[in-house]
Amino acid sequence: MKKIIYLSLSLFFFTGQVFAEEAKTILEKYLNDITTFEASFEQSLISESNELQELSNGKFSLSRPGKFRWDYVKPYEQSIIADGKKIWIYDKDLEQVTVRDMNEILADSPALLLSNEVEISEEFVVNKLPATSGKERLEWFLLKPKEQDKQYADIRLAFDNANLKVMELRDNFGQLTRIIFSDQKRNQKLDQSLFNFTPPEGVDVLNAASE
Repeated sequence: MKKIIYLSLSLFFFTGQVFAEEAKTILEKYLNDITTFEASFEQSLISESNELQELSNGKFSLSRPGKFRWDYVKPYEQSIIADGKKIWIYDKDLEQVTVRDMNEILADSPALLLSNEVEISEEFVVNKLPATSGKERLEWFLLKPKEQDKQYADIRLAFDNANLKVMELRDNFGQLTRIIFSDQKRNQKLDQSLFNFTPPEGVDVLNAASE
C-alpha cells in the first residue's frame, strides 16, 4: 500500500513539473515572437475587496529589447518612456519630468517581461490556467516570482491566438491592476523616435539617472 501511495505521489509531482515546463515553453514562445507591439489599453485598479479604485486608458508601444512607451490619456495625461537606458516619466498637469536609470526602476517590475529584459525561467514559476470560454477563448498563464521579496504576488497573462490581450498584476496587499489591450498591432514597423524623449521647455526635471 505504501509503495502505491509513494508511486502516486511521485507521478503527481512529475506530471505537475512537465505541465509547468510546457507552460513556460509556450509562454516564452509567445513573448519571444514579439519584436514590436502597439495597442490601446484600459487599465483598472481594483482593491482587495474587489472595488474599482481607478480607471484609465491610453496607448502602449513596445520595441524589443528594452524600449516601450505608455501614454495615459484619461483621467490625466502622463507618459512613461523607456529608451533602453533611462525611463522618463512626464506628468503634463504637474509640468514635471522624472528621469531614472531603467535597470534601477524596473529591477522589481513586471514591465521587464514585455521589454525582454528578464529570463522567465530564472525569475518565475509558470503554470497554465484553464482557458476562458465565450466570445474570446483566452489562454491564461500564471507567473509566480521565485524570490519572495518582490513587490507583487503574481502576474497573469492572457493571449488570444498568441496575441497579448490581458495583463494582471496582484501586489502583496491583494490589490489588482488589470490592463486590457485592444486594436493590437504586432511586429509592424514602429518609428523609433517614439522612444526618444526631450523634456518640454519650462518643465521641472528631476534627474536621478547616473548619466
